[in-house]
Amino acid sequence: MKGRERATVVYFCQAGGFLVLPLAKNAEGARVGVNQPELLQWGDSCEVALGEKVLHCMGVSAVTIGPPRSDPAAFLLASGAKSYLAFARVHHQVYVMIPDGGGCLSVQYWPRNANFMFVGPPDDRPDFTVTLPEDATPEQVGSAVVRVLRAGGVGIEGQPDFHGTAASGGDDRVGYAEFKSALAHDYELMVAGNDSPVEAVTGLLDRVGRTISEDPCLFHCAIITCALICLGQGFLPDYLDEPVRGLGDVSGLLSGDDVVVYRQDVAALQHQLAAGVRVVEAPCPPDYFPGTWGMGQAAAEAWWNGLLGGMSQPGQ
Repeated sequence: MKGRERATVVYFCQAGGFLVLPLAKNAEGARVGVNQPELLQWGDSCEVALGEKVLHCMGVSAVTIGPPRSDPAAFLLASGAKSYLAFARVHHQVYVMIPDGGGCLSVQYWPRNANFMFVGPPDDRPDFTVTLPEDATPEQVGSAVVRVLRAGGVGIEGQPDFHGTAASGGDDRVGYAEFKSALAHDYELMVAGNDSPVEAVTGLLDRVGRTISEDPCLFHCAIITCALICLGQGFLPDYLDEPVRGLGDVSGLLSGDDVVVYRQDVAALQHQLAAGVRVVEAPCPPDYFPGTWGMGQAAAEAWWNGLLGGMSQPGQ
């Protein structure tokens, strides 16, 4: 197997355990998950066991033909999750690879963005990657996985009650507070990558456009969160000025902690607006704000106004 490309994905569940899956190329040349899971409950001194499971899956990756893309994804089969989103909400990802030709083994933490997609590590976070020799020991590999997870802010020190991957089977509804936290995390990463605050907010709204386009709660969360971020910096992009003043009330669509956080945000927003706002010109995020539309967009404006008013569909 030496010299052949190999890859494995390691998922750490927030309930407290690891799901390790080999990746293999299918007939179309795409690298996909293989449903030969290795499970490990997290606890003290299990880095060697984790490394052994990762290296075992790397061996499977080298000799296995991956399933067609139309097959149910291996992480869904292995975890029992109802959907990708239900899975991604409670897992963190580490990608382990030996490139074609060998020579090294790369262990990377792939952060989860506000769309709940796992993306490769930012260029400005070298601590998200550990490079080892191809013949690294299980202890070195397991230690590297734990190290990059901790670099990504994942807390894995607790003593969990983890039974299989049952925690993966939750629903795929993203709450207001959860989405707000994801937006704030993405914003910090973008600013750390040398985006200006207005560039980061604009890019963030563009990134989550599809996610918020049919859910008034997430729409309001994105508008309010980004407005509060900007107002905290002493300005407001012109494309947000009118929307934040025209938002309806979605508290009736929320419950529990979500409605508490939402009401706190609304109160903070109203306080900031009442204190006066410095509006700055900024390019609109593509496609999702009226300033980017041409003439004759009646249906789009009805959709937009419906979301502002707290309705997922105009007239609902």
